[in-house]
Order: sequence, then structure tokens, then C-alpha cells
Amino acid sequence: MEALQDYQTESWLTALSQTSYDLTPSQEWGSNAWYLPDAEMTFHQTEWKVYNHGQAQATAIGGNLSTFSLLRGTPYAPQDTDYILFLEEAEEDDYFNFDRALAALLQAYSEPKAVLIGRFPKECQMTEELLLYILDKYPVLRTIPVIYDMDFAHTQPLFTVTIGATVSVDTKAMTVHIEEN
Repeated sequence: MEALQDYQTESWLTALSQTSYDLTPSQEWGSNAWYLPDAEMTFHQTEWKVYNHGQAQATAIGGNLSTFSLLRGTPYAPQDTDYILFLEEAEEDDYFNFDRALAALLQAYSEPKAVLIGRFPKECQMTEELLLYILDKYPVLRTIPVIYDMDFAHTQPLFTVTIGATVSVDTKAMTVHIEEN
């Protein structure tokens, strides 16, 4: 998906070469077979959305929800007490899987300072209505900043997040700042 590669490459290079940077929305995105050079490309305007407003600063942890969940109960699971969860799903996981995995994750990581959710690939069949219904189940998510439809996940383009860095989130200003420790 060459059309969106500039944003993705710039984000990756920034995360590798800068100790302080902002995550910014792409202009457009697609949930296409990016790995097929002749695949039909359908683009949509990017709009990061807020479920609950607020400000937070904490350590970035998370990633693909299914994979991140596999770390629970192992010595490799993050042990931070102040954390912001970055969560996303892959094409093979539908909204039922997301709902169950989120419930389990919020048992293990019950006090996030914020939750940032990547955009769902079309194969997940997640709609905004379904996502809001799922998020409404968890009272903690009504007390912390929550942004969804962000540019990380199994859609294109995506930004790179420095896991373990300090993240500052402000939903009113719609800013996400990364600062390496």
C-alpha cells in the first residue's frame, strides 16, 4: 500500500531516532489486502474518536490484544503500576474475541490511566455501535481518557509506539506525546 507508506515510514523513523515525539493522525486509512500489489484500495478519512475525555501520563504497555493477553501470568507481563494501554486486534479476531479479551485484560490490569484503541480491520466486523456497547460495560473506562480508531492496528497506515516510554494523553487537545525514559 504505497499510497500510505510515507506516514508509516516517517512514524517508524521518528520512533527510532527521537526520544520525544507526538503521535498524529494520518490523513486517510485503508483496511485492504495491503500485501497484494494489485488489491483494490479503498481509503477513508482518518478521525480519532474520544469515548471519554481526560488527561493522563503513564508508561505505554500493550499491543495486539490477543498476543498481549498471552503474557498474563508469565514473568514477561509488564508490571508497571502507572500504565496506559495501547490495544488493537488483528483480522482473525472478531468483536466477540475483543470483548472477551478486554474483559480478561481489565481484570489483570484494572487501573489503567488511559486506554488507546487502534482501528479495527474490516474483517473484525466491529462497528462503532458495537465498540461503544462493549466499552460501556466497563465502569473504569468512564473515568479515564479513552481514544479509539487510532492509527495503529492491522490497518494502513500505522504509527509506531515506543513501548515502555512515558505517554501523555490529552483528549481535549487530542494530543498523544511519547517521551522515552
